Amino acid sequence: MQVRDPNSSSGPVVIVADSATDPPEELVQELGIFLVPIYIRFGEEVLRDRVDITVEQVMARLSRGELAKTANPGPADFLHAFRQALEQVPGATILCFCISARLSGGYQSALVAKQMLGYPHIHVVDTRGGSLASGWVVIEAARAARRGEPPERILEMGDSLMQQMRFYAALDDLRHLYHTGRLGRAQAALGTLLDIKPILTIREGEVALVERVRSRSRAMQRLVSLASEGLEGKPVKCAVFYTGDEEPAEWLARELAERMRMEELIRTHAGPVITAAVGPGLVGFALFSTQGKENGDRSR
Repeated sequence: MQVRDPNSSSGPVVIVADSATDPPEELVQELGIFLVPIYIRFGEEVLRDRVDITVEQVMARLSRGELAKTANPGPADFLHAFRQALEQVPGATILCFCISARLSGGYQSALVAKQMLGYPHIHVVDTRGGSLASGWVVIEAARAARRGEPPERILEMGDSLMQQMRFYAALDDLRHLYHTGRLGRAQAALGTLLDIKPILTIREGEVALVERVRSRSRAMQRLVSLASEGLEGKPVKCAVFYTGDEEPAEWLARELAERMRMEELIRTHAGPVITAAVGPGLVGFALFSTQGKENGDRSR
């Protein structure tokens, strides 16, 4: 993603993102994305996502009954990432993507860091999503930067992707999300009654409880319907994500691949911070149609 933009004095484009956007680690490395770690707290112990703790370690602690909280990166964390990016790629334009400002203070921290640095070629973006609903924006932005797309076009593409992203997830229960403050008590209680499986999305930048479905099998069928409705046979890029047991994600990926034309299909365990926030038993998807991509990259 470090190809020079001939129309900009700021030179090549680099991508910075907070780690709650959750791009798979192999793509982070491949595309040279600078991740700013979210903090994960177990009791008094504070750990940096993907730096001080792995997803396996998070799962082990959750399995012992520990509950985690998450904390936003501060301006100093983003400032460090911006400086690191400029040291590695002098004169770069930095595009910084954050999860929804309604879910995290990371977006505001990034804006403060931009002011502190006083460097004019930094653009901070509220993706209005979270997890791989934001992660796809980060991945596609990094790929576009590698192709040498100018920052203005990458930002335009990212906004188009945010508008059309389809994101739903089923959970075994809402206890962990309630503990981290992402849902109110009433919503969390509804997700624990009568073995109901809650289906969530991100709506207007906030976690929203969409439906309550009896049994995991019905929840999985409903995810298939929510993903494929109106997109049967159309080309899409899809990420299926999960925490804990991989089998439901494998099933969901197979079902979606049968109904849609997969231009790209990623199946991945959620990273440490998302796993800490939602607990085991998550399965979901983030997808967008690539139809019409040749017409100005207006879709993912």
